[in-house]
Amino acid sequence: MRYTLSARTLALVSCAIAIALMAAVILLTSPGSDASPEAPMQQLVFWHGILPRMAMALLCGICLGLGGFILQQVTQNTLAAPDTLAISSGAQFALLLGMMYFPQAQLFDSTLLAMAGSMVSSLVIVLFIRRAGSAGNTLILIGLMLTLLLTTLSNMYLILNPDRLYGLIIWGAGSLSQDSWQPTLRTAWQTLLCLPLSWFLLPSLRAFSLQGTLAKSVGVNVRLVRITGFVLVSFLIAIVVSSVGVIAFVGLAAPVIARSLGVTDIRKQWGYAMLFGAMLLSITDSACNWPHTSGLTAS
Repeated sequence: MRYTLSARTLALVSCAIAIALMAAVILLTSPGSDASPEAPMQQLVFWHGILPRMAMALLCGICLGLGGFILQQVTQNTLAAPDTLAISSGAQFALLLGMMYFPQAQLFDSTLLAMAGSMVSSLVIVLFIRRAGSAGNTLILIGLMLTLLLTTLSNMYLILNPDRLYGLIIWGAGSLSQDSWQPTLRTAWQTLLCLPLSWFLLPSLRAFSLQGTLAKSVGVNVRLVRITGFVLVSFLIAIVVSSVGVIAFVGLAAPVIARSLGVTDIRKQWGYAMLFGAMLLSITDSACNWPHTSGLTAS
């Protein structure tokens, strides 16, 4: 029971820190009850800027933690993550191309456009795994090379088309800033859609930790489970990238933290990966940006 208590303690501490920071942000930036000329603007920034940003940080952290957990299970590689396997870069590049050449596609759903790019990157990784396997660092090196290629192409388009793509410069670096609740609500229902799908995948992922022949002997279709996992991760990352841009490290760190605490039950790893992902992103965003949001509200 020691590993459960250790993981639970860290989870409780991180939740307490996140709640304390969010409470501090709310107290410092909440609009006053006075009738000053700045009161309407303060209320607008607070209700449609700061609160949606907090919710978006939690939702994106959940998606990144869950995506990293699934990738590390289907590849059996602790360095596998959406940013190390070029899935995030593929989604970003697809959105950039869509804004350049198919701007009408943005009228439907940018998540589907981002998923097309992440699926292409996932296909490249799956084909490489089928040919060379996923053990060792070769898979990560291939993913990083693909990430570098896609990032270079994205930067090239931004440099050559600054007038048409100026708004993507900040977004491409990952920005949680919000101006309404609509993107947050869209991200919320898309995230909730992925949770039961990933839960039903857990029994197959548990057997996936066995060797390929042993997994097949217990009735697990290794190839189908791997493809299903990559499709689900592609959708999760498309949700994040289409909402806030590329956010690195969280998808890699959250499941590793859960396992480093000794959590072996795959259901608990599933929950802790999402929890630690949400806490990492929420604490970092609240700690780094509350002075700016406070100053914005006061101004």
